[in-house]
Amino acid sequence: PKSRFEVLLLIRHMQILGRTVNLRTLLANRFLTELKQNCELLIRRFEASDLTDVYQAHLQLDILHTTHWLLSEYVPLDDFFMILNDVNESISLSSMHGRISGHIIHEFAFDFLCNFRFDQADDKFYRSPLMFVEGLARESRPRCDPKYIFGSKVLNQHYANFVEHYGTHFGPSHMNCLLLLLGDKASVAFVGEIRKCVASRLTEDVLRELSHSARVTALETAAGHLSVEETMEFY
Repeated sequence: PKSRFEVLLLIRHMQILGRTVNLRTLLANRFLTELKQNCELLIRRFEASDLTDVYQAHLQLDILHTTHWLLSEYVPLDDFFMILNDVNESISLSSMHGRISGHIIHEFAFDFLCNFRFDQADDKFYRSPLMFVEGLARESRPRCDPKYIFGSKVLNQHYANFVEHYGTHFGPSHMNCLLLLLGDKASVAFVGEIRKCVASRLTEDVLRELSHSARVTALETAAGHLSVEETMEFY
């Protein structure tokens, strides 16, 4: 029952072997260590996945945030977003230099824009069976204790069944989670980065196609006015 933990968490000092121990401080330090380690594992798992995993990443961080909020009612803890920013290697939530935002931009630019197709029937993106660029080289997912994912093996199995559907596509729910992970200001910067990437790719691809088409047209035109020997020499 919750009451058993509540009593322990409310104890400030405890006598152990004739010494007075500040139990709340020891618990707070231990909780902070566990929270940082959990954040690190969740971010590493996200970095080893494509963008379809953004829904699960946001769900896990949201659960961790709730855990922090419940614990902070009894023990003094650092702000959750300070902990997350420290692990995420970002100065603030609006920074585009964090590990999460960096991975999102990289996946969008080099995997999502190239290898996903839009299905108008259900307004979702699916990975195309035809790969236009080679798959990104990602690190393997780190193995970790079940308590760092959803709490226990039983809960992990239930949540795995729940989020399995979200790993097959990228839709409005994924985009909502992605924007929540980035934050308001970072979302604006993210859109700007993606626009630059799309413009660059379109420009390069269109110029390449136009150049190829112009060359083919020139060859066809030349072939119609040259002899066989001249045509072979032209080619």
